[in-house]
Amino acid sequence: MRTPSEQYDHVFADNLISSIGRSKAKLLEKGHTKFALIEDDGRVCLVGSYDYSNWNTIVELDSILAHLAVERGYNGGTLTSPSGLNTFHYSLKDAHIYFNNHPDTTINDVLALLDDAILYVKEHIMSRNAQGVLREI
Repeated sequence: MRTPSEQYDHVFADNLISSIGRSKAKLLEKGHTKFALIEDDGRVCLVGSYDYSNWNTIVELDSILAHLAVERGYNGGTLTSPSGLNTFHYSLKDAHIYFNNHPDTTINDVLALLDDAILYVKEHIMSRNAQGVLREI
């Protein structure tokens, strides 16, 4: 039987994984875009694909995706929109947005980042013990 702390970790992790799954489904259904949350035709960026009905998961998801983007070498930087009208500066906390908007990033790359986020949740949140310490995996 799980302690209350473990129960919370698992409930939160389950909600987070469900949100990531909805993000993937939305990207697959609507298509992928860059430099906009949502296009007139319905295409969404990584952040635009989030499930905004579940606000509890958004901050955590941003943090996880930024961490994973940095691990992929997207440490932030400067990108100019395709129109050339706007230049955006991204910090480490925005690394996932930099990753999404990078010219080399495809929808498959974004979907793979979301898959890695699910694995991250399973390894780092679901595996916490009652004291909030990560178990060895």
